[in-house]
Amino acid sequence: MAHSFYVTLPSNSSPLLYPDNTVTHYQVKLSQPISLEGQWEVGLAEMIYPHQWYNIDEECEYSYTVNGHQWWRKQIDPGYYGSMKEILELLETNYPEQIQYLYHEKTRRLEIRLGEGAQVRIKGRLAGLLGFQTEAPTVTQSMTLDRPLDLRRPHNLFVYCDIVEPRAVGHTRVPLLRVVNVRQRYGEDVSVIFTNIHYQSVKQKYFDTIEIDIRDSVGQKVPFVCGNVIVTLHFRLKRASQFV
Repeated sequence: MAHSFYVTLPSNSSPLLYPDNTVTHYQVKLSQPISLEGQWEVGLAEMIYPHQWYNIDEECEYSYTVNGHQWWRKQIDPGYYGSMKEILELLETNYPEQIQYLYHEKTRRLEIRLGEGAQVRIKGRLAGLLGFQTEAPTVTQSMTLDRPLDLRRPHNLFVYCDIVEPRAVGHTRVPLLRVVNVRQRYGEDVSVIFTNIHYQSVKQKYFDTIEIDIRDSVGQKVPFVCGNVIVTLHFRLKRASQFV
């Protein structure tokens, strides 16, 4: 075997073997098993992905009450919301005097004004987009959010792979290949070629499948709506100087 080689992993491979594959999480059955001798490492050499995902998905929920007892749940249509005007329209209720949302342009913060007895509950990506630090907050009094509204989430893609040794990432150890910064505008296909590959130790000598899992910074699956991801890995034999 050569001292280095590439493996390309499209997300639409192996559909019959793995019908539950998605663009953000998939397994690929290799054309032939890989058997390694010695100590090897692998890194992300190239990634092609569609910058097409909803910033508000089907898991987002929005409900409200004006008396503290009866709650109404508002239908939220999944999609890409690209302006503050669209967000404010999304948050409108049948009680505009009791529940008001004000957007402050200079600070990019959202202010929520609630009348007596009024409350709102926000769940999922919508909460993070608006500036909440938790995924399912219940707001019981008027407030201005500490963080700015962020329509461009996620800003980074965390690419995990099942054949690499776990490494330290924050407070935990995970099989992370690399963090990929999101580029281009919504709707465009993105190709990233890495000249400074970050190599990780391969944890097994023999394998015939490889699993790729792409998440955002809080561990949620990236809700791609179309297209395919193509990940290219570069394997190389570790140099003797690395066995220290």
